[in-house]
Amino acid sequence: MCEYKYLSNIYDKSMNISGIDYDKWFKKISSLMGDEKKNIKNILELGCGTGNLTKKFLSDGYEVVGIDKSFEMLEIAKQKTSEYGDKIILIQQDVCDIDFDIYEIDMILSANDLINYITDEYDLQNLFDFCYEHLRKDGLFIFDISSEYKISNILANNTFFEEDDEYCMVWQNVYDKEDGIIDMYIDIFRENEQGLYERFQEEHQQRAYTEKEIDNILKKSGFKNIKKEYFVNKDSEELYKNQYERIFYSVSK
Repeated sequence: MCEYKYLSNIYDKSMNISGIDYDKWFKKISSLMGDEKKNIKNILELGCGTGNLTKKFLSDGYEVVGIDKSFEMLEIAKQKTSEYGDKIILIQQDVCDIDFDIYEIDMILSANDLINYITDEYDLQNLFDFCYEHLRKDGLFIFDISSEYKISNILANNTFFEEDDEYCMVWQNVYDKEDGIIDMYIDIFRENEQGLYERFQEEHQQRAYTEKEIDNILKKSGFKNIKKEYFVNKDSEELYKNQYERIFYSVSK
């Protein structure tokens, strides 16, 4: 699975420019917790990144274990959540090779495309199996994915440009419709102390999973009560058939 390195330094600013509202994201997840919310005390967050959602759950009284592959992202998360002491544990691990001995977890959370980054269906099945095994009875697994429509129609074979006082970024995508894989080539330009621009490059890869594929993998792991909510771009006035950009899942053991 791809790892955020140079991108970690501008990640939060980029999310802000992109219009990501973590307050709304937190409220969405909280609503998906439903009646089980009152029974949830601890959360395992897979792909916690720089800790934006992590901090919101901590401030709401939950204990959180955050896992991420990127050391750089975790260092930022550590700074953001330091005030919460032993309520937060941050671990550097690849979720495709996760080693975690705590069971009877109340809730497992994975937000903002982590599932799409797992491009091998075998690895995704293993991760969903892990989540099922480590949750307590009736525990929740909540996650979201970028939809097949978004990846194949909005991101596919497009180039995006982002500029700020501190950096500029060029993001080029190449999509293979046959296997549903999108390769993302990211160039970041930042001015150094000498007034010269340095170029940093990263390559990321995601998979456009269909709803049927995700549903089948969840069922094979043993999950029940599969609930979904759909998100469409705020500029769209209505949810056209199959034109949603993000799908939120809430399932229980």
